[in-house]
Amino acid sequence: MENTAERLKHLLRTVPEQFGRMSEAEASERPVPGKWSPKEALGHLCDSAVNNLPRFIKIQYEKQPYVLIPYDQDQWVTLQDYQEAPAEEILNLWSRLNNRILKAIEKIPAEKLHTHVSPPIRKRRACSGSLTITWNIWNTIWAVKF
Repeated sequence: MENTAERLKHLLRTVPEQFGRMSEAEASERPVPGKWSPKEALGHLCDSAVNNLPRFIKIQYEKQPYVLIPYDQDQWVTLQDYQEAPAEEILNLWSRLNNRILKAIEKIPAEKLHTHVSPPIRKRRACSGSLTITWNIWNTIWAVKF
């Protein structure tokens, strides 16, 4: 978990620098039709944080295996309207949410890191073996690429 927390700390330093280098027009540009712009991609990471923070808390005390409830990522991005939001607003939201996640994961007791989770039904076939809270946190944080 230490590596994952360090990765998140690194992202909290570097993502604002990298995202901040983009103009509003660059942050709004979709690479191809149907793909997210950088603002929408960062907004998606905000949605991911909103959905995962409660999981990281609940996994520690609810019945095992904790069942991960999926959410429709495209609908969230569309309905949040990140494309029309100022890039700075999205970046501030991402930073605040992920600072909160960092504090939450640093407080998880070592014995809880092996708490079992069950992925959403559509992902169960792709996952083999037993999944834990550590997997869920790792999967969330290591997916960030900027």
